[in-house]
Amino acid sequence: MLYKSTLIKELFYTSIFTILVLSGVVIAQRAVYIFRLAAKGIIPNDTIETVLVFNLLKHMPLLLSLTIFITILMTLSRWYRDSEMITWLTAGLSIKKLFLPIINFCFPVILLIGVLSLYISPWAIQKAEEYKIQSDQNIRAAEAAEQARQQTAQMIGQIDMQKQQLINQGMIDKEYVKGQNDRATTQMKIEGDLEIAR
Repeated sequence: MLYKSTLIKELFYTSIFTILVLSGVVIAQRAVYIFRLAAKGIIPNDTIETVLVFNLLKHMPLLLSLTIFITILMTLSRWYRDSEMITWLTAGLSIKKLFLPIINFCFPVILLIGVLSLYISPWAIQKAEEYKIQSDQNIRAAEAAEQARQQTAQMIGQIDMQKQQLINQGMIDKEYVKGQNDRATTQMKIEGDLEIAR
C-alpha cells in the first residue's frame, strides 16, 4: 500500500503549509482591525494579543475547511501534473481506492471542525465581546473619575477665590485664615494617624 502512505504524507505536509499560510493571512487582516480598535480606545492595548487569538479561534473552522479542500486539490493536481496519477492508474490502482486514504486523512480534521464550531468558536466570540465590554466600562469609569477630579478642583479654586475676596475686602483677618488652615491641616493629620493606627 505504497500509494496510501505516499498520499497521506503528501496530504499532511500540504495541509500544514496551507493552514500556516491561511492563518497568517487571517492574523494579518485581523491585526489591522484590532489595532484600529485599540487606537480608538475601544479595547485596551494590553489585550491586543488575547483578542487576536480569540479572533483566530473564531475563524478556525472556516480555515480548516478551506485547508482540507485546498490540500486535496493541490495534491491531486500535482499528481496529475507530474504524471504520478498516470503511473498509479497504469499499475492497476483505481480512482475509487484513493477515496479511503483521503477520507482517513479528513476524518480527524472534520471532527476538529465540529468541536471548534460547536464549542470553542462560540466561547472565543463571547470572550472577545467580554473584553470589549470590560474595556468600555473601564474607559467610562476613568472618564467619570476625571470629571469628578476636575469638579473638585473647580470647587477648591472657587473657595480659595472667595476666601481671598473676603480677605481683600477686610471682612476676614489674614492671620485668622492662616490659623484656620493650619488647624484644619493638623486635624486632618491627626484623623489620618488615627485611621492608620486602627
